[in-house]
Amino acid sequence: MKSKEIRFITNSKDVQHCSILQTYLQQSKHLECMVAFAKMSGLKEILEDLKSALSNKLEARFVVGLDFYQTDPELLTTLLKLGKDYNLSLCISNSEYCFHPKVYAFKNKECSHVLVGSANLTAGGLCNNHALSTLIKDTSGELMKSISQQIDQLINNGEVILATKESIALYKKRHDLYRVQNSLAKRKINRVVDSTDADFETLRDILIEMKQDRSIKGFNKQKSSRLLLRNTSKNQIKKIIKHPKINKQSFIELYEPLAKCLWHSGGLERGKNIVALKPKTFQIGLKAVTDLNTPSVIVAYQTLHEHFNHIPGAGTNVITEILHTIDNKKFAVMNQNSVFGMSLANIHNFPRIPDKKNLNAELYSEFCKKAGEICTTLGLSNFTELDALFNYAYWD
Repeated sequence: MKSKEIRFITNSKDVQHCSILQTYLQQSKHLECMVAFAKMSGLKEILEDLKSALSNKLEARFVVGLDFYQTDPELLTTLLKLGKDYNLSLCISNSEYCFHPKVYAFKNKECSHVLVGSANLTAGGLCNNHALSTLIKDTSGELMKSISQQIDQLINNGEVILATKESIALYKKRHDLYRVQNSLAKRKINRVVDSTDADFETLRDILIEMKQDRSIKGFNKQKSSRLLLRNTSKNQIKKIIKHPKINKQSFIELYEPLAKCLWHSGGLERGKNIVALKPKTFQIGLKAVTDLNTPSVIVAYQTLHEHFNHIPGAGTNVITEILHTIDNKKFAVMNQNSVFGMSLANIHNFPRIPDKKNLNAELYSEFCKKAGEICTTLGLSNFTELDALFNYAYWD
């Protein structure tokens, strides 16, 4: 393809995306438009030219994404109404994957022109934003043909569907709810960011959502399943302590259930073989901490930390999982997930990825104290329920 057949288009003083669209609308007999989202502000920039072109027998197909509720319902309604009077069809995204193209393809008798880049069908994308696109003169028409075929394929696969009055009405309900919730969320974020005080609203909202979740991830299912798992974990720890001749192989057999399914910190199973290089040291550490008589958080953490300090793979997640198994009302699980959950309460004075070097006993004690405040505020019974909430917030 010759270099003069390709142009870069930006929204500059000399040329804008909207002027390109206006020009080619008047010259074309067929339009294929695929955009991630579209707003009335963008449609208004080309609406008169579009109506004029449709009156002159332009055949147009618009495929508009609905992800993140950025597309205006009014725009969809406007295009649907145009489809009653002109040869215009409207499709909307219907995929679990994000619909993200920005393509405007025009065809006339001589050739085709394709504008592809970062400009959505919005006033910002077409006129004001720093959008960058490539305008390609498609002399053979092959590029235009492939775009039409791609849209046909998306329709055949059900990734996009023809818009109807009913589907737009349903989208509008979701769009309106999202707009209100998003506005509330922005206010909440600004309030929290501007404050140095703890704020539990976000975690409370997540807890409400988690309690309404009827899947295995939901609060009630997690509460009951984690109770059983913790009891099994206690027995597993006792087996490690009481094993008369612990070695690498016997340790792995006893430790693997903890790392694989009984505890909830990520990555523990991957490190089991490294931890198993010092099984006796691990066993002695477990015995030392369980022999303590109602220890403080600081003493319990220091005890395990001193024994595990030279066991590769036995980090703060392992230490705190053990302590939490022993007493889930005194010791909180501390890992990347829980630190993230703590940040949602505007509590940020803990290392993002805690390890044996950056987390001492005093800091862990402070973490448990703050975790206790969250439990009290949210009405949680113990740190097991809090850990389930933190994991839900992190992953879901």
